[in-house]
Amino acid sequence: MKTLFNESHQPERVFIKPYSSKELAGIYGVGKKTLHKWLEPFVAEIGEKHGRFYTVAQVKIIFSRIGLPGTID
Repeated sequence: MKTLFNESHQPERVFIKPYSSKELAGIYGVGKKTLHKWLEPFVAEIGEKHGRFYTVAQVKIIFSRIGLPGTID
């Protein structure tokens, strides 16, 4: 499944699946450096990536700690 985007390129739906840092940064609309700064306090809980992707379990932790991506209308 793919992330669905609206006209402003913000995700309308985000699926729980393995994501790379670049993909997560894109979903949140920030750069990779900013994403890594946001994740710093939770590194011990998230753990290391295995290869290029965060696992589904790690993505769930990321979403629960820094919030679900999106905007408030």
